[in-house]
Amino acid sequence: MRLRQIQDFVAIVEAGSIHAAARKSGVSQPAMTKSVRELEAELQVQLLRRSNRGVVPTPAGRSFFARARVAHGELEKAREELARSGDAAGRTVAFGIGPTAGRLITADAIADFRRQHPTTQIRILEGFPVTLLPLVREETLDFAIGPLPDGPLQRAFSSAGLPYPRVMIQCESHNVALAILAKTDMLGIISNRLLASTAARDLQPISVKESLPSYTTGIFTRKDLSLTRPAAALARALTLAARRLVR
Repeated sequence: MRLRQIQDFVAIVEAGSIHAAARKSGVSQPAMTKSVRELEAELQVQLLRRSNRGVVPTPAGRSFFARARVAHGELEKAREELARSGDAAGRTVAFGIGPTAGRLITADAIADFRRQHPTTQIRILEGFPVTLLPLVREETLDFAIGPLPDGPLQRAFSSAGLPYPRVMIQCESHNVALAILAKTDMLGIISNRLLASTAARDLQPISVKESLPSYTTGIFTRKDLSLTRPAAALARALTLAARRLVR
């Protein structure tokens, strides 16, 4: 059971309709409908039903609403108290980033961000989109930075009419990947810029005439949930660091 699901359920009961609750909360109507359906599935009970007056809670829904409203109210009071006190120490931003982008832009972005948000705690998880995107969906991470799942290596082999090499190890840590390549006969792909910034004396680059297709790296967020101010500020800092790197 997630806080967002409780918030959406309380908003619908108080507004009397999903449309009105979605408009007031600033989210899409399908997203709010999905949120409540997931809550009902988890509780294994129907909480809302349609009537000629709009959407009304079922008997089980009324019982749940009584407790959910109290819990939601207490959380709102806690948020207001933090805002009045100006205490930002409890604010945390969690984001995921791929090994290459993490190595090249994270340090500069964090330095810029901390000048404006010195008390915000930051959690960074390194990984590929297949690992990070589910964590964004379940709100463990505020956002993730990485390429689209269809990578350039797969497209390069496909355009050449060649089968894609069998992946022996999927490593989401840059340092571990370098250590494995240095101690085995395996091949890996590392950007020239990243390789130049790393003490990789035991690695030998292989020249190939084919060039890899370009790819786009972007920021992934939940479409039904706005970033907090610190998270949005950190996302902007990472974007600016990436643009400086390109220039």
